[in-house]
Amino acid sequence: MRWSQDHRCCVFAGLLCLAGTDSKAGAWLTEAGRTEIIFTSTALDVTRQFTRNGSTIRTGRFTKTEFKVDVEHGLNRDFSLLAGARAEAARLPPDAATLYSGAGALRAGAKVRLWNSSEAVVSLQGWFEAGRSISYPDRTRSWSAPAEGEIRLNAGRSSSLAGLPIFADAQFAYRWRGGNRPDEVHIDVTAGVRATPQLMFLLQSFNAVAIAREDGARLRRHKLQPSLVYAFSDMLSLQVGVFSIVAGRNVGRERGALISLWCKL
Repeated sequence: MRWSQDHRCCVFAGLLCLAGTDSKAGAWLTEAGRTEIIFTSTALDVTRQFTRNGSTIRTGRFTKTEFKVDVEHGLNRDFSLLAGARAEAARLPPDAATLYSGAGALRAGAKVRLWNSSEAVVSLQGWFEAGRSISYPDRTRSWSAPAEGEIRLNAGRSSSLAGLPIFADAQFAYRWRGGNRPDEVHIDVTAGVRATPQLMFLLQSFNAVAIAREDGARLRRHKLQPSLVYAFSDMLSLQVGVFSIVAGRNVGRERGALISLWCKL
């Protein structure tokens, strides 16, 4: 199957925007023999928290920075290997003292194509992330974050609107989380439009509901993320965006920004 230039651009944007966010990849698979590497840096700030009834209350300020690397390698037309790693650090302003930091969260998985046409694709992916060590500056406390894993069903379609290439990507996932953390159900949606040969506008919605715990403290969060993607070449692109948790329950109201650099080898 030979895809048009517009469709390839939509596929590329979907992979780029999704790999650097809550979702670990898009519905489309990397071409056989090619490797995609996405470097993503995010910074977020929390000053309010959603309560059990969905209203917000003021809390002490909390900030966190995170750096991630995600890799997808196409083994063949229907199968890709996934890998990733991340590091993070959290702080409590105004003194900006480091609350905790962690690194070494290694992720591995795979993605398989279930069905496709010239404009649409359905795929299934799964991954497992090993536990990581969390340390505190005073070296008197440390703990290990439990391992977690996920299975995710993806569906994507590319088309055109008013003469402009567009695409949409929807994903449904179940995330298992070790330790005493509740498992989560995720529903993520992305829409994109290519305004010029180099510039893509994206809007993403990330939604998660945690399985109820024994104490009834069920967590829920709904995040919106608009962003721009600029393609310097077929091999190098940049994504810049902002995000905010606009509704939720028993979670902090995160607001932040991200920058992603995508390389295709």
